[in-house]
Amino acid sequence: MTQLLIRHHVADYNQWRPVYDAHYQDRQAAGISEVSLWCDENDSNEVYVLFDIADRTKAQAFIDSADLRQTMQQAGVQSTPEFTFLARN
Repeated sequence: MTQLLIRHHVADYNQWRPVYDAHYQDRQAAGISEVSLWCDENDSNEVYVLFDIADRTKAQAFIDSADLRQTMQQAGVQSTPEFTFLARN
């Protein structure tokens, strides 16, 4: 099982969340399923999302896509997103 952890800072969580939710179908098509979503306890605009990955190649293509960059920009992502693939040992 491979998982993907994404961390980024957003301008406003309450504006970011509806854009993130609306992108659900695109994540599903790429074989990316949300496991959990967290915010830093001291800064709700610091967002961490953990996903299960069905296909690493498709997930990487999704991460590299112009669509994801545009969606993140529209959602108010301010920092460079950190993408970390995790493997269970």
